[in-house]
Amino acid sequence: MINDIPPAINGTMILTVQEISDIRPKLLQIQSVFEPTDEEPELTTHGLVSRYNFANPTILINGDTAEYLLSLSE
Repeated sequence: MINDIPPAINGTMILTVQEISDIRPKLLQIQSVFEPTDEEPELTTHGLVSRYNFANPTILINGDTAEYLLSLSE
């Protein structure tokens, strides 16, 4: 599923198993390398999604989808 823009509405996107297995590790990697600053003391969902979408412009996601993917066990 290639999106031109992230979904403008709330809700978890419908993703293939392959997309889930591609996206989830990237989100976990972004979380693992995050370093708090005075301007950004914690990584919010918005910050996570913004970083992911900037680095992966061919499959853009929204916050609900990111939260869902992070809730999955491996």
